Amino acid sequence: MAESMRELLNSSQLNSLVIALRMFEEQLRRAEASLEGDLPEGVLYQYTRQMPPERISAALAEIAAALQAIATLARDLDATPASEPIEARVAAALNISWANLCDVKSARLVRYGTVDDALGGLLDSRIDALARQALYLATLFGNES
Repeated sequence: MAESMRELLNSSQLNSLVIALRMFEEQLRRAEASLEGDLPEGVLYQYTRQMPPERISAALAEIAAALQAIATLARDLDATPASEPIEARVAAALNISWANLCDVKSARLVRYGTVDDALGGLLDSRIDALARQALYLATLFGNES
């Protein structure tokens, strides 16, 4: 009897393969949403879609084919979906935002050039407040229950 693909992999190999497939699937679904849905915009960012319609159609067709290939491979591996609370993902992103904010205080900006002495008084307390908000939100999203 022919061996299944899963039987040819040890648990670490299988785990690595499934994680790579899962991450690719997530990126494909984000790409698909960016081509099909409304684009988000905020105070400091705005996304635009500049692909011509024929390239959008080609990309969507290729995304659909890749998603089907992932589904087939997942079935052949007998892989099951991972369940991750969205709150954990948000908490992780907010923790990264906290670190990024801490990294743009006036004393740290010197690595990009001379910093005016007045900047600290104008900027640092506001950045500290935003960093505290990011950290507090991360703890709210990180709490279980």
